[in-house]
Amino acid sequence: MEIVTVDNFDFWFMGFLNYQKAFSYLRQAISQVHNPVQK
Repeated sequence: MEIVTVDNFDFWFMGFLNYQKAFSYLRQAISQVHNPVQK
């Protein structure tokens, strides 16, 4: 799985047993950065 940021950095994630679940967790983490929970 390759993730490329807006400033053109590449991140490679390899060796996942379940890519669908890993993608789901990464998507959740990214959405929390863009929409932080306010307390």
